[in-house]
Amino acid sequence: ELSEYTNSNFLEGTIDSDLKSQQKHRIYKNYRVKVFLDNCKYDVVHDVCEELHWKECDENQDWNLHWYDWSIEHRKYQSMVLYQKINHFPGMEQITRKDTLARNLNRCR
Repeated sequence: ELSEYTNSNFLEGTIDSDLKSQQKHRIYKNYRVKVFLDNCKYDVVHDVCEELHWKECDENQDWNLHWYDWSIEHRKYQSMVLYQKINHFPGMEQITRKDTLARNLNRCR
């Protein structure tokens, strides 16, 4: 669900004003998703990130989303923290490729 990756959050707060008494206002807090595009060769991924105002960052920086074009090494999963998301998971190629999916389905018979 994409609502998890919203670009903004709202906070309830108060703003002081000399002309008016304290009033409750909605304060808009800008939150940017930081995405690490590891050698991503697809321009559409870069374009969508730019359109959503997501910040592209390096591996050394703190990131929320890591986009891979291929499968991911197991050691990458081990170094992730709870708030970090990736677009692939271990063993994904076993169900996404026709040849390995057919082999695995035949084994289940």
